[in-house]
Amino acid sequence: MSKRDLLSVFLCVCLSVIAGISNSAVAQTTAANEWTWMGGSSTIGNDCSQGVFCGQPGVYGTLGTPGNGNVPGSRTNASSWTDSSGNLWLFGGAGFDSKGNDFFLNDVWKFSPASSEWTWMGGSNTTNQSGLYGTLGTPSEGNIPGARDSAMNWTDSSGHFWLFGGWGMDGNGMYSALNDLWEFNPSTNAWTWRGGTSTINQPSINGTLGTAGPGDVPGGLYSGTGWTDSNGRLWLLGGLGYDSKGNLGYPDELWEFDPSANEWTWNAGSSTLGSICINGMLCGGAGVYGTQGAPSPGNLPGSRTGALSWTDGGGNLWLFFGDGYYTNGASGDLNDIWQFNPSTSEWAWMGGSSEYPASGSSPGVYGRLGLASAIGLPGSRDSSSAWGDQNGHFWLFGGEGEDAQGFGGLLNDLWEFNPSTNEWAWVGGSSTVGKTNSNGRPGQPGVYGTLGTPAAGNLPGGRAWASSWTDSNGHFWLFAGEGYDANGNYGSLNDLWEYQPVSAVFPAPDFTVAIDPTSLSVQAGQSGTATITVQDVGGFAGNISFSCSGLPAGVTCSFLPATVTPSGGTAASTTLTVATSATTATLGHSPRPFLPEAALAALLCGFGWKRRRGMQWLMLLAVCFVGLGLLSGCGGSSAGTSTPPPVQPVTSTVTVTATSGALSHTATFALTVN
Repeated sequence: MSKRDLLSVFLCVCLSVIAGISNSAVAQTTAANEWTWMGGSSTIGNDCSQGVFCGQPGVYGTLGTPGNGNVPGSRTNASSWTDSSGNLWLFGGAGFDSKGNDFFLNDVWKFSPASSEWTWMGGSNTTNQSGLYGTLGTPSEGNIPGARDSAMNWTDSSGHFWLFGGWGMDGNGMYSALNDLWEFNPSTNAWTWRGGTSTINQPSINGTLGTAGPGDVPGGLYSGTGWTDSNGRLWLLGGLGYDSKGNLGYPDELWEFDPSANEWTWNAGSSTLGSICINGMLCGGAGVYGTQGAPSPGNLPGSRTGALSWTDGGGNLWLFFGDGYYTNGASGDLNDIWQFNPSTSEWAWMGGSSEYPASGSSPGVYGRLGLASAIGLPGSRDSSSAWGDQNGHFWLFGGEGEDAQGFGGLLNDLWEFNPSTNEWAWVGGSSTVGKTNSNGRPGQPGVYGTLGTPAAGNLPGGRAWASSWTDSNGHFWLFAGEGYDANGNYGSLNDLWEYQPVSAVFPAPDFTVAIDPTSLSVQAGQSGTATITVQDVGGFAGNISFSCSGLPAGVTCSFLPATVTPSGGTAASTTLTVATSATTATLGHSPRPFLPEAALAALLCGFGWKRRRGMQWLMLLAVCFVGLGLLSGCGGSSAGTSTPPPVQPVTSTVTVTATSGALSHTATFALTVN
């Protein structure tokens, strides 16, 4: 190699090394498990003197037009949805309008995570607006629910938003508990009044337990808990409102709504308030817990407000915490966990306390940060924020409740729950509510960092009654609420946060596949079997199907059963059968071709053909024929008398693929056909 060539090689190596260093330097820092302050203010307002409740006014811009400067005002207990495109929607709440006035709102907002812009989509930019109901069942761009907070909200299987009740303004400008039902189509931006009344403080109409009725409807209600099941039906539990006799208190009714039939069904609980009352008024019902982990028709969560809801991948409805009644009739913040199966209509108490503790508090059991534990459990609380991730896990942030020491206040701890193991893990935030601030309430201040930049030290301040979403990328979003700003001041917030969850505590739901034996010998014309075993990882519970590849010609495979489902740590298996035909073993052994002999003979006979004359070429021709005969003899006897050579076993590497949705894993075995 010349000196010039050596120099070229040296330069290429250097450039490759430099390129590698450059790529490493510009790699973006991951935002996994980090909070990012994405918008709104890091402070609650400028004029908070003399104990005035502060908050930021809204910047509305032009109706229907997104803008970088647009932002909803500070608020609590707003309703929120995510549309099919991953946009985040917000309605109403109690908070501050464009003029800085504080009361009930009915503004509609859309936030695009892709552009980080808010758009004012409807409703008023001032407080205390009455509802415009229009005609029952008829959508119209002129319709709008009245200003309110603490309404129940759902998203149906068509991507439409639903809103029920709340505490706010009716069609006559009066405010109290509402029982109107609304449907919103985000593609047309039109509301439809679907049921209930346009006036406040209505009693429930219960009809027959377990039977849908066209006139049945919950009473005026707010701060209840709602779910959407796997069939697109809406479920409603508890809250503060009116029973069938028009009494105000804490109902324990469970309601189901079928959007296709536009009918409510009273499914469980009492049509009248329970006998447990607070200071002789606002009565409710105690919980019937039964045996932990065991569903029963008689089980029923106690009356409560401010609870959290979640629907798991199996369509089960989960209920977490809230402010309500224990089994012994005592009331306060709860830390119980419930699961409801819509197909059996049975509740199961899954964890937490069933009785009010003798100490008067249920502190959180935090354990070690980032470590799942069978005894880990958030402290009693209500009005927290919640999300579901793409692994089928439930996440919880903050709320008003008790810390690790049993002290009450506004929390900013972050928890992850794995339903397959029924375990909690404390994954972020503080285990204490912090020092008591100037307003006499303890809570942690927010750590905002740089706008739009994720950082491990960023953390929303302690808060409750915030709005939350999960976008199409599986990221969590948190907006506003009542709590603490960057300076530790207490008031109404309008900050927007994003969080990218990546569970370092629980493995993502998955499965493994193995085969036994790893080598299989089958006689031609016969069959052989092997066992395929799949094991769930991280709570995987999907159906798994199987297929083969790499089989030799004439060989087939089948599986019995065709699909399996591992769950709860229990493996599942199927039997693989490999079937061969009688001719399978000879498929790889063709008769010896004539082509090589012909080629050699042609070469021998053709060599010097045109250079011979007379007897010379006749003699050469005779030699050619003799040569052809000799070459044919080299291959063995003639067709009528030859004996085929012994057949050698054929070995192939066969791949078994196990598939469930987007997940796919393989195992291989050696197949020998004799």
